[in-house]
Amino acid sequence: MTITITQSTDKDLSSILRWLKKEYDADEDGRGFYNNRRLIREGHREGTITILREDDKCVAFHLHGDILEVRPDKRRMGYGRALAEQWIENSTATAAYLFIECAPSTSLHFWKKMGFKRIPDRSGLHTYALRMLNKTFELPEAGEEVSVTISFYPERAAYEKEKAVSPVAIHRPRAIRDGDHIKVSERLICVQPDHHDDLVVKIEVDSEMLYFDKAKYAKALGIQRYRRGHYPAFYCDYLMMPETPVSAP
Repeated sequence: MTITITQSTDKDLSSILRWLKKEYDADEDGRGFYNNRRLIREGHREGTITILREDDKCVAFHLHGDILEVRPDKRRMGYGRALAEQWIENSTATAAYLFIECAPSTSLHFWKKMGFKRIPDRSGLHTYALRMLNKTFELPEAGEEVSVTISFYPERAAYEKEKAVSPVAIHRPRAIRDGDHIKVSERLICVQPDHHDDLVVKIEVDSEMLYFDKAKYAKALGIQRYRRGHYPAFYCDYLMMPETPVSAP
């Protein structure tokens, strides 16, 4: 038996819709991904469906970020994991994180095994999960090693004088000073937890605070905004040293 993972063909689409229709007909309440057949057809046309074949038969598919389904008679064979792992690996080069809705909510257990963490939903009607896609970088052998701490805070940290606000994320990567750059060993990411709330970033190098203000104003220092995901996020692949330290507001 040969296992292959590739992009869907018209034949695969027909096979997928047949088994989904069979599941739908067998369910007394008419539940199942056959209800998403329009979305599946659109994904096939757009080239965003990956399928797993046993020899020449499609037995599992993944509509990227929306639906992952294994044919009922082929479950518990690791096929869902194989599709998810390839999606994660292929996304790392271009994405800062992956976001999914777990439907049914029982699928959260599977996605937690794939490194996703549940994201609170204010309505309580949906189950969402997110996984950071951390990239690693080779550091130059020569250069001065420095201590770097980059912390992200909720927006109110920019206005509260005592700064008594718990950080959303703290990163302490290995770092090397290279001229006016500080190169870090990994991508530093923080997802903005609320669409209407700006993140604040604090940048410290060798215990000296260089910046403490809204992250969206720190582009010149190397803090980049990521807008392609469901939630806005900020990330840093390197730091640019300012000519003079930027004081806290």
